[in-house]
Formats: sequence, structure tokens, C-alpha cells
Amino acid sequence: MNRRAYRRRDSFGGMSRRDFLSLMTAAAASAGVIAVSAGCAPLLGGAAGTKIGGKLNLCVWQGYDDPKAAKPFTDKYQVVTTGTYMSANEECLVKETAAPGSFDNIALNMTYCPSFQKAGLILPVDLNVVKSWPDIIEGLRSQPYITIDGKPWLVPYIWGTTCVVYNPKKVTVPTGFEFKDLAFDDKLKGRITVLDDPAGSMIMISLMNGFKNPTLITKDQLKQNVDLGKQLKSRLLSITSSVSDTSDAMVRGDSWVHLDGWEQITKAVIDGGGSAASAYPAHSWSWCDGWMVTSHSNNVATAWAYVNQMTSPEAMAIIGDDQFYAPSNKKAFPLLGQAAAAMFSITNLEPALAQSPVLPLPPDKSDQYSTFSDWQQAWSEIKGA
Repeated sequence: MNRRAYRRRDSFGGMSRRDFLSLMTAAAASAGVIAVSAGCAPLLGGAAGTKIGGKLNLCVWQGYDDPKAAKPFTDKYQVVTTGTYMSANEECLVKETAAPGSFDNIALNMTYCPSFQKAGLILPVDLNVVKSWPDIIEGLRSQPYITIDGKPWLVPYIWGTTCVVYNPKKVTVPTGFEFKDLAFDDKLKGRITVLDDPAGSMIMISLMNGFKNPTLITKDQLKQNVDLGKQLKSRLLSITSSVSDTSDAMVRGDSWVHLDGWEQITKAVIDGGGSAASAYPAHSWSWCDGWMVTSHSNNVATAWAYVNQMTSPEAMAIIGDDQFYAPSNKKAFPLLGQAAAAMFSITNLEPALAQSPVLPLPPDKSDQYSTFSDWQQAWSEIKGA
């Protein structure tokens, strides 16, 4: 998001090769620094003799470690969390692969879960500790990305369906609209932004082209996406790099529409004094980020107890109000404040999830389909047009 679901800039998570090597070195230097403090409180519902307390190192999107949501837990057990904030999902995978044990908890897009599991970097969900599991929305718990070998490996956290963010004082969004209807509306030319996100933006263009499986497209279909993407690029105000860039353009009045958005952008514009609303195209896609515990964590008991706290109804309601993300815990919805409750209705979101599913990433290697590397090159060509 930043679209959390598909923000995947390049094979090194948006970094140059020099930055990647520096990151690997830094990750190696930080391995093994997490320790469990002495005299910690007992773990309720966990294995005999395990303790809660001490330090947790997190690799998360900024805001996911909301201190207000964690406070009842961190205060009670004297837990100190340190967050490493990523700008692309791959960064956590790169760092934990380079130096296993760099992190205790990782929270990112669920489509990356199989990569972590295959590499032996994460543990299956401890259902003895994560009491929130039965209350997680079934459409998220049942996603194939998180159930491997018959066990869950990630606890869904926040989620949403990709939407259009627009200025209702300037734009009327018709019922049953598609991304293409706004992108090629001549009245909006020069008033539209999209995110600098190869996967997300290319999925949107695939939908504009009417491709049935947006992330599984042939090389010929990718060429069609490049052609349409260049037409789209000529109509944009700009390609933005962050939530703040996007919201600032809307607050200034330069942008009237952000095509590949999510609800947090709507809130950011309103908080900045602008006018914004969200609308969902007839064909879109959903995303979900969740918590994992690393297999090399030095504080496993505390890591799972932290996940239990952050996915509790009370914590999820705070996240929904503070960050404007839809909660994964269905019991959190009645606890949301007025603004978030008006945006996030489980009776609306569950059908949206069914209609706009969480999509797989493009394949890394394929003889049949265009790969993610192909998508990166295509997006670079579109941006350079």
C-alpha cells in the first residue's frame, strides 16, 4: 500500500544492488541480539515453563506496531518492542534470510507467507496461544497462502479491497464503474494519480484490459498492458510514491482521483483538510497482511502472545480507528469509532472479498506466463513513456 498487498518494487525490494548488499551486511550484524529478560511473567495458555516478557524485534509496515493497541500487553508483561519499518514486503524476507533471528515477529502481505515457510523462517501458528484465531473472518483464515501442510502459518491482521479515492466535490462516481471509466474520462485528464507499484498498478491495467486472471498473463498480454499503460501515463497528474504524496496532491486540489487506493488514503486526505471518499470498482482485488513468528526467534512465547494481543477485538478496533484499516477480527467491528464504522461494515466487506479475491503474485519463473521480472521491466517502460 503504500499498498501493503502488492508493493514489490524489484527483486531486492526496491533497492539497488549496493543497497541490497549493505542490507545483507546489516542484517548479519544484527542477528542474535534478541534476549528474553529474566523474571518474566508466566505465559497464559502456553507451554509449561515458558515466559512472557523482554524484547521483541518487529519487521512491519509503519503503524502496524501501534503502541496504543499493544499497551495493555506491553505494560502488563513489561515487553519492549522495536520496529524495523519496511518500504517493500521483500525487505523482511531478505533480512531474515540473511540473518535468521533478526526478527521475532513479521507482519506483511499473506501472499509472501509460502516463501517464508519454504525457507524455514517461520513457525506454524500456536493455536494454544492465539485465542483470536476462531474470530478471524473465515474468508481470510481460509486463504490458501497461509495454510501449508494442513497448518496455518500466518494470522490475518488488516485487509481491504483496492478502491478509488476521489474528491466528491469534483467527481461523481457512477454505480458499477470500472477503473478504466475514470482513467479515460477526459474531464479528469491531468487530475489522476496512481501509485509507483509494479504489481498493483499492473494488476489494475490487466483489469482495464479485461484479463480474467490479472496476475497470470502471457507475454503478449503483457505487451497489451504496456500499450494501455502508456496511454494511462499520458493522462496522469503524477505517479506517487507514498500515502503522503498521494494525499498531499488531493489536499492541494491538484489531484481529484487516486485510482489504486485504499481507505487509509481517504482518511489522510480528510485529516489534511481535504475532501475525499472511497468507491469500489465492479472488478478489483483484495489484500491482507498478517502476523508471523520467526522460527529463529529468541522470544517465541512473547512473540505469539503479542500476536494474540494485536489481533484481539480491542486492539483491532484501535488499529481500525488510528490507521483506517479493516480489522480481521469480526468481533472488532462493533468496537470501531464512528468514522471507521462508517467506512468498514463487515456485511459489505465480506461480499467484496468474495467478489474481489486476494490474488497471487506473478510467478518468479514461467514458460507460460509473464514473470514478475517482466512486470518490473514493463512498469519501468510505462513510467518512462
